[in-house]
Amino acid sequence: IKCRITRDKKGMDRGMYPTYFLHLDREDGKKVLLLAGRKRKKSKTSNYLISVD
Repeated sequence: IKCRITRDKKGMDRGMYPTYFLHLDREDGKKVLLLAGRKRKKSKTSNYLISVD
């Protein structure tokens, strides 16, 4: 199994709060999104929003 983490820093506020994606690399070359996450804005602690869809 081979997975890859990518970071998206595009957009107005994404420089400070980038979105991270975890992809599964299949044998046929296609990527399958497993989960995405980003740090919540205005949070005083390390609080992340994680999504699977």
